[in-house]
Amino acid sequence: MGRARQLADRYVDRVNAGDLDGIVALFADNAELLNPFGHFAGSEQIRGFYEKTILAVTPRVTAAGWIEQDNRIAFELQARVDGYDAVRYAMDHLTVAADGDHIARMALYYRHVSQ
Repeated sequence: MGRARQLADRYVDRVNAGDLDGIVALFADNAELLNPFGHFAGSEQIRGFYEKTILAVTPRVTAAGWIEQDNRIAFELQARVDGYDAVRYAMDHLTVAADGDHIARMALYYRHVSQ
């Protein structure tokens, strides 16, 4: 298992734990996060994004479909939220920072499907 997969696994674990500080710590200080809500750069903007969106609904996330190459990985996420029948799907693309220990860039793409 490469470094990108290790970071992606830690990311999923921290989202499921609702660990805002832990999620932010995975990102490099100058990291970028891109998603349909906008472009977020740096630790404080990334913190605000997770606090106001993802962690505000305390999802239970499962990941599958890993495609890893060098310092990049793409993976599918399925999120369920208590009290809602809707399942949310995402495709995440993560790039490892030059230090090998942090996320330099993460792009999130969403698809909504009701059951």
